[in-house]
Amino acid sequence: MKLIWIIAFALSASLLLSADLDEADRLYEEGRYQEAAEIYAVYAAKNDAPPDIAYGAACCFALTGKPDKAFESMYRCIDLGWLDNVWPNEDSDLESLRGKPEWKNVMARIEENRAKLLERLPHSHQRENPIALPTPSFKSETSIEEALLNRRSIRQYTDASLSLSEVSQLLWAAYGVTKRVAPGKLRGGLKTAPSAGALYPLELYLAAWKVEGLDPGFYLYNPDGHVLYPVKAGDFHKELGEACYDQSYVTDAPASIIWSAIVERTTSKYGSRGRERYVPMDLGHSAENVYLQVQSMGMGTVAIGAFDDLKLQLLVPMTRPEEPLYVMPLGKVE
Repeated sequence: MKLIWIIAFALSASLLLSADLDEADRLYEEGRYQEAAEIYAVYAAKNDAPPDIAYGAACCFALTGKPDKAFESMYRCIDLGWLDNVWPNEDSDLESLRGKPEWKNVMARIEENRAKLLERLPHSHQRENPIALPTPSFKSETSIEEALLNRRSIRQYTDASLSLSEVSQLLWAAYGVTKRVAPGKLRGGLKTAPSAGALYPLELYLAAWKVEGLDPGFYLYNPDGHVLYPVKAGDFHKELGEACYDQSYVTDAPASIIWSAIVERTTSKYGSRGRERYVPMDLGHSAENVYLQVQSMGMGTVAIGAFDDLKLQLLVPMTRPEEPLYVMPLGKVE
């Protein structure tokens, strides 16, 4: 009986919290910032509060001309786990704070926390227990012209699982080897996507949740040998969706391809032009291949560049030299 009471109390408290925060959101939308700030601040004081509640309080205090309380809330937000180093510098609600000396300290604290987390990333992956992928097909009934004509960004997929052959085909299209060269060169050989200077800076991961023959988890694709290496076991489809700012088609897809780049591979030869131009070009070549391949297979995908870089890096996890670039959910369509 006591356990039932505790559960009932917890559910009641959760509903009250949700109702109060809904009220704060409503007050914010109505421009009643002081009233909203007071509600946000109360709940931001809880140790298990999401950081965005304290962030909301900071915004409201900034909008009411109370910078001291706004900065106090920003530090509380950071203490609760806020790691976004981009949005605070773009959010118009915080414009009045950015010209103040204390703002540099706020951003420095965020960067410090981000750096500590990035230090946890591995320098390299242990490439063990390779999973051989089925040999891809080099012919289809769909012409390149038909694929180009009908290619679209698709955001709704069926619940059907993908086969290992299907993900094999898509990974090969993205970055597979088409001509082998001398051992140890070009990371296996020339690939389906061109690369500036044949430097191939991209790394590809498969996020597999419903793929026949694969346990749920993240896998690193190695074009040299056309194999997958397990990186992290477990079903993290919800976490991947959250890292992509809760885009439901990422959460719901049975699998996704994730691109990153070791930019230094390109900048070592081309300098800043490599980062600003050549690596993005390489990404575009590879991603377009996937668009055309899914079209020929009666499947769908959409290119996603909106995600929290740090969350994605830590979730996979990527290695320290890598920078995340793209996520493309994969699924079958009606």
